[in-house]
Amino acid sequence: MGSNVGLTIQATRQAVTDTRRCLRWLEQQGYNRLGLVGTSIGSAIGSITVAHDRAVRAGAFLHVSTYFADVVRTGMTTSHVWEGLRTKVTEDELRYYWSPISPVPYMERLRNSGQRMLMISGRYDPTFWYEFTEEMFRDLRRKGVQLETLTLPCGHYSLELAPFAFPAGLRLGFFLLETLA
Repeated sequence: MGSNVGLTIQATRQAVTDTRRCLRWLEQQGYNRLGLVGTSIGSAIGSITVAHDRAVRAGAFLHVSTYFADVVRTGMTTSHVWEGLRTKVTEDELRYYWSPISPVPYMERLRNSGQRMLMISGRYDPTFWYEFTEEMFRDLRRKGVQLETLTLPCGHYSLELAPFAFPAGLRLGFFLLETLA
């Protein structure tokens, strides 16, 4: 991710393509109960992959947001990227340009797909603002996506620490066990 709009699109597309190739390889090895786990930018890549690949039964994602541009524009850890872009594009233009690498435009594909999603977030995340996370939850539920959520009173980098890592890890583990068993 960087201030080169096209390169960011290309890198994210490559990440989704590589993930799908890994899924094909796993299928060739005899695996058929496939799930994806992603965190932060990996949640965007994983969400897009799930929306495009019916072989994935479950997606579990930590730190989720609507549009790639919203995170870059507002996030504390991505402000340097927005600073390199703000004189060249507007907020709306960047959202439009980066919509192909954002989860929201693809979530409609998950309606009635049988695929399940778990999204875990931090209420005080300075990188993935909670207002965008809530918007993602509402949008997915409105579209009829099978969605479970867990929101913890932590931030982007404290979700991996005690005590927050325990409920997040347990919910993630049980979700995958239930969904892929």
